[in-house]
Amino acid sequence: MIVRLYEDHFSAEAELPESGYYLKHDLVPPIERYLAHEADWAEEEGITHDTPVNVRANNTLAYLIDCGWFVETRVVLNRTIEMRPDVAQFLQMLLEFTERGPRFIGGKVQVIYGTLKNIVDDPAGQADAFFETAKLVRDLVNGVAATRTQVSELMSSLRDIDEAGTYVEAFFNSYIEQIYIADYSDLRTTNHPLRRRREILDLVLELKINEEKRAQLLSWYRQQKWGRLTPEQALDRDFRRYDIFERIEEHLDRLNRVVATANRQAMSYIQYTMRTRQNFDRVIDRSIEIVSSAAGGHAEPATWIEAPLAAGIGLSEATLATPSTPRRPPQRRTLKKREISPRQIALNNLRKAMSDHRRTDPATVSHYLEMALGDDDELSSDELPIETVNNLCVFLTLPRVAALNQGTTQTVHHTSGVAGGPTQRRVALPGLELAIDADNPIDNAYVRAPRVTIRRTARK
Repeated sequence: MIVRLYEDHFSAEAELPESGYYLKHDLVPPIERYLAHEADWAEEEGITHDTPVNVRANNTLAYLIDCGWFVETRVVLNRTIEMRPDVAQFLQMLLEFTERGPRFIGGKVQVIYGTLKNIVDDPAGQADAFFETAKLVRDLVNGVAATRTQVSELMSSLRDIDEAGTYVEAFFNSYIEQIYIADYSDLRTTNHPLRRRREILDLVLELKINEEKRAQLLSWYRQQKWGRLTPEQALDRDFRRYDIFERIEEHLDRLNRVVATANRQAMSYIQYTMRTRQNFDRVIDRSIEIVSSAAGGHAEPATWIEAPLAAGIGLSEATLATPSTPRRPPQRRTLKKREISPRQIALNNLRKAMSDHRRTDPATVSHYLEMALGDDDELSSDELPIETVNNLCVFLTLPRVAALNQGTTQTVHHTSGVAGGPTQRRVALPGLELAIDADNPIDNAYVRAPRVTIRRTARK
């Protein structure tokens, strides 16, 4: 009843009355039609199927108002009836869930790509679209993961179906039409809809590293309320949501494995039922009944048993399958201690020394900068001493570390393991602060790199 009233009178698609609001006499007639159309309403105290439908409709509407599904307010001399906003939103969510069909991943990716192009051209005017598109990215990946779970649960429930016709009908109705992703077959082709993901990541990176565009987005975020998050944290969270496109291939691979298993399971069942005679199981059961019921159920060795079997030695022991020979357990061999030659020991030590000289973890970087600063509180990277291979590796790492700690990502040539891709986290250097100046590079005897200023914020 509530769903019908919502769809016909209170949903976004419903037509509003001329007065702009509903009165009691506007809702009682449709309730009467609903009551008359459905004959299996439960009887209540004092209300039976013989009660006039007008009385039942008025009681139903009063009951819905008393329960809080509808709210009745006075406008001048009239009493208007409206559906509560939270109730309407709740019913809308339920209807969307029941009407949800196959997902179109490609269409969502195209929407995300087109929206991001507009955002890059006008960050200030499209900042709200950036927020909504980030949620669409999250829902896209969640939908793929939910599809994987739905396929697994459906195939588990289909195992309990014995009839071949029922199994095939349930497989095609529930799996193919309702769960299967509509454009799944295009995801692995040359024209797959995810071909835009690299362009999407490039557009997001441009918004992230361009200070002017990032500031325009942040200005809109500062005008909103984000609960426990600051505007900067909310913006960084939405940037991280777009990074899901880096891992979308992993989710699709998992979905491929689940879909392949479901297809194999369904095809195996269908092939088995097609190749097996329909009355084969009944013939076996009938034969067992004849043998067990012969001579009152306790046949003597010389008793003849009439059964619909071929003449000859069909039941002879000579026709039984030979037992399988058990495999011998494999013989285990004792492990031999391997002797390492002096040359191998020397090579291992050399590799370890090479790795140590190129180590650029936060502790090594902090130690090098503390030694270079000495008693000073500020130092430029062109003043750093480069006396060893490790000094040069740390020097090459500083621009990347400075860019990451400032919340931006810039393309800097390096050979260390401290810095990573655009999603690399902040590198902690206790007591030190790095500031990058890409417009004023330095050029020493080894490399040309952006200038980095090292400041001491606390002494150890």
